Order: sequence, then C-alpha cells, then structure tokens
Amino acid sequence: DLYLRASELDEDPATMNEAIALYEKAIELDPWLAIAHTNLGNIAFRRQDAEKAETHYQHALSIDDRQPEAKYNLGYLMLERGEPEKSIAYFLGALEAEPHFADAYFNLAMAYEQVGEPEKARPLWQSYIALEPHGTWTDIARRHL
Repeated sequence: DLYLRASELDEDPATMNEAIALYEKAIELDPWLAIAHTNLGNIAFRRQDAEKAETHYQHALSIDDRQPEAKYNLGYLMLERGEPEKSIAYFLGALEAEPHFADAYFNLAMAYEQVGEPEKARPLWQSYIALEPHGTWTDIARRHL
C-alpha cells in the first residue's frame, strides 16, 4: 500500500519528498521490494542526481537481477552520459526480462546507431513501431528507418 501511494506521488515535484518517505517506509517493511529502489532512482534522476539514481538502480538489481525497469533505467543513464556502448547490455537485459518493453527497443536502437552499428538498429526501430504504432516517438523511429 505504501509503495502504491508513493507511485501516485513520485512524478510531481510538490509531492516527491512525500513519495520518498513512503518508498523508504515500504522498503523498511519489505527489504526485497526492488521496484521501490528503482522508483527512488527515478526521483533522483529527475532531480539531476545521476550518481544516486545509479546507486538505487544497482541496488534494485542486487535484489532482483531480472527487473526490467532498473536495467532499462541504467541503460538510459549510460546513454545520457554519452556511454552508449555500456548502455547496450542494460537495454538487452531489459528486453530479455520484458520482450514488450517498447522504450528499451527505441533506446537500444539509439545506442547501436551511436556506436556505429545502424544495421543492428533497424530491426529495433521496427519492433518499437510495432509496439507503439502512433505518436511523436514513433515518428522519430520511422525517420531513423
């Protein structure tokens, strides 16, 4: 219940501190609640604290090494840092854990393009479009194709 309440508050800057407190209490009650660490990482990332975000994502994976959200977010963090080669393994891991994770296809394609392997990106753009047939990001994926 604490986790669910926190997840309703964690994207609004006005309620982020309350969300943090709720996530921390949920973790205190259930230390194996990996997704709460992932969401704490998301809050840290939104607050421009990439180091703290990475710590939370890594902790989430130490609890549940198949959690696709933590793997995806670590990949995204690496991509944002300008380390696309490091991001690839995380995006692949996210897709292995959750084959319908559209954003992971999109960002994995971006990573492959950034490391100079556009041939690997093409089927990923197609997979993204199949999962998300409409929208701004879909238009971007189509332009890459």
